Amino acid sequence: LGMRPEDVFPTQEVVDQWRGFYQRVLAEGSWTTDYCVYAASSTLQLTFNRLQRDGKVFGISVFGRDITEVLRAEESLRQSEEKYRSMVLNIPDVVYTLDSTGRWVFVSPNIESVTGYTAEEICQGGWNFVFESIHADDVQAVKETTKAAFQDDQPHFVEFRTRRKDGKWIWMRTRATGAFAKDGAKYLQGLASDITDRKRAEEELRESEQFNRQVIAH
Repeated sequence: LGMRPEDVFPTQEVVDQWRGFYQRVLAEGSWTTDYCVYAASSTLQLTFNRLQRDGKVFGISVFGRDITEVLRAEESLRQSEEKYRSMVLNIPDVVYTLDSTGRWVFVSPNIESVTGYTAEEICQGGWNFVFESIHADDVQAVKETTKAAFQDDQPHFVEFRTRRKDGKWIWMRTRATGAFAKDGAKYLQGLASDITDRKRAEEELRESEQFNRQVIAH
C-alpha cells in the first residue's frame, strides 16, 4: 500500500519493531515470524518478501495468516500431555502401550522398580523379551488375553508369574483397557501391577484355613 510503519502503528516501540522486520527482509530475503496482536488477543504468522524488478528491490510485501486457534490447540494438547505424563509418573501401576506387531511403544519408568528392567530395556527387547521372563505355565494365558484384547477392543485381565532381573519370581496382573487404531496401526494400552503381596496373603490364608480344618477334624 506504500505506507510506512509510522503511518500504521500507534507507538514508536512498534514502529521500531517493524522497521527491524523490514531491515531483516532487505538484508536476508524472505522470512517468517509469529506476531502477537495484543489489542485483538490474536497471533498472526507473517511472511516478509522482497519485491524486485530488474534485479532491484522496490518494495516489501507482507502476508499474514491468523494462527491463533492453531496455537491454542497446540497449547491445549501440550497441557493435556503434561497432565497425562504427570499422572503416569505418580501412580504405582506400570502404564504401557503395545502395537499389534509386538513393539512396546511406551512403558512407564516405574517398570524398573517392579521388574528390575528399565523401560528402555523392555522397549528394545520387544514382546519376545517379555515372554522369555513369564513363567512357562502362564505364557499361553497371556498370549490369549492379549490377542483377545486386540480383537474385541474390550478390557481384559490376566494374572501371571514373571521373573525379575535379579531372578526372583513375582506375580503380575495386567489390565488391557482396550485397543485403538491410529495412522493405520492398532495399539493396546493397559496397566500392569505387582500383586505378589496379595498372592502371598491369599496363600497364607488358604494354609491357615486348611490348618484350622485339620485341627477341628481331630
